[in-house]
Amino acid sequence: MNSIASQNMDFTPARRRIWSPFVDVQQQLDHCLFKMAPPGMRTEESMGGAVSLKVHLKQPHEWDGVILVAPMCKIAEDMSPPESVLKFITLLFKVGLKAKLFPQKDLAELTFRELSKRKLAVYNVISYSDQMRLRTAIELLKATSNIEMQVEKISFHSQRSRVSSQLLVLHGAADKVTDPLVSKFLYEKASSKFKTLKIYEEGCHCIL
Repeated sequence: MNSIASQNMDFTPARRRIWSPFVDVQQQLDHCLFKMAPPGMRTEESMGGAVSLKVHLKQPHEWDGVILVAPMCKIAEDMSPPESVLKFITLLFKVGLKAKLFPQKDLAELTFRELSKRKLAVYNVISYSDQMRLRTAIELLKATSNIEMQVEKISFHSQRSRVSSQLLVLHGAADKVTDPLVSKFLYEKASSKFKTLKIYEEGCHCIL
């Protein structure tokens, strides 16, 4: 475990080495996520929600539906950096600066409502806890901006069934990591015929 914890998570090969011992364990988990998502469905949380939506926009007919948990698909208005800041960090990137400029917050308190879960969060060896690199911040902003501009194209029509399929969005009302209003925006703008939004009172970021 010490060897795993000491790996430099900056590079993909190290992350793969860390993840590989846990693959068999994950596949054997008796967890609601693996039971509730049949073939053709995607279930992703937070940043994974952004990844799922990006994949859907590129391959719109490959999925029967999607379950999004607190998806990061738009930067909330009060969280978005000022235009001057965006221009400045973009300039820094263009001149080749790759430094870790953004301090990493301890999100355990914001993510989990239960104290016991917060204490366990520090033992997640595959979680990146270092400062965020400039390029990462720019790519996150680009991804969410791209999703926001195309949100009305989000509609699940499976090639297998040829009918509109389900879009299910789940979010905790007390989430301080991704704004519940972002999920409301997605629900209202997505063109899926069958869509559902569930907001859980007092729920934090990790509602599962």
